[in-house]
Amino acid sequence: MAQEFFVDKLKEALHFIGYPAHNRVKKIQQRQRKELRIESMLPDIEKGDIIFNKDHVLLLEHFERYGSKWHDDGPDALNMAIEAVKRPRAGVIMKPSYL
Repeated sequence: MAQEFFVDKLKEALHFIGYPAHNRVKKIQQRQRKELRIESMLPDIEKGDIIFNKDHVLLLEHFERYGSKWHDDGPDALNMAIEAVKRPRAGVIMKPSYL
């Protein structure tokens, strides 16, 4: 619910400064439970595909205290960022010569 709230507020703020956010900021509809999304990162963390920076103190604290309901937003946000990067982007195709 918090993500939807922030998306709406971000769109309003961008619209206020004249930035066309209607097609660039999108809500993400989650289809899995938060716990499953967070725990799905474990293999990538163990393999070293996800590397943490020691300066990200709050995120590291959230991972250390994961399991209590109050410390799961940081890991969940990291998972959403990773999933957004993994999604394939639309490619640019050269126009055929006959057009």
